Amino acid sequence: MLLTGAAVFLLSFVLVALGLTGAADLSFTRWLQQFASPALDTLADLDTLAGQSTIDAALTLVLAAALFVRGPRPAAIAPLLIGLTLAIELVGKILLVHPAPPLEFVRTAFNPLGFHLATSSSFPSGHVARTTFLAIFGSGLAGRWWVTVPLAAVAAATPFLRIYIGDHWLSDTIGGLGLGAAAGALAVLWLRRFSARA
Repeated sequence: MLLTGAAVFLLSFVLVALGLTGAADLSFTRWLQQFASPALDTLADLDTLAGQSTIDAALTLVLAAALFVRGPRPAAIAPLLIGLTLAIELVGKILLVHPAPPLEFVRTAFNPLGFHLATSSSFPSGHVARTTFLAIFGSGLAGRWWVTVPLAAVAAATPFLRIYIGDHWLSDTIGGLGLGAAAGALAVLWLRRFSARA
């Protein structure tokens, strides 16, 4: 998963950098938004709230503290690897020129806890990267199907909801999926390494 996620992210980065995703991005957004409804708008807004960087940061710190107390202490670093998604996300958003969808596609009703950094690029989707990371890490930490299934459902729905609501293009979400999967797999490997020693 680590290598596949990294490959998906790098490939999507190159395609976006070369400007080869525009037609597919626009077509997919138009296709997805033909299913617009008040119920989907509400679901997408709830997903926006659940995946906010502020909420994800708080959850990550809680997980790190719990692992630190439970031990072994180096395992507490695993959830903090979500910081990799932020660092790489910022590189993409600063280096690339890939504007977010125009206002005609935006369906966001509220974003109370979000912080917006004005950049020339919406690639990759940090929202998708963080959600994917937390789903993979949470599944690896819990090791129970009843935890994995809802986390996988949220992680699978989030890319479509980010496109539907007009925050990101298809290429942004694919990049976010790859980035989140790679970082999440790395975090699980780190966790298992120290848990096995313990």
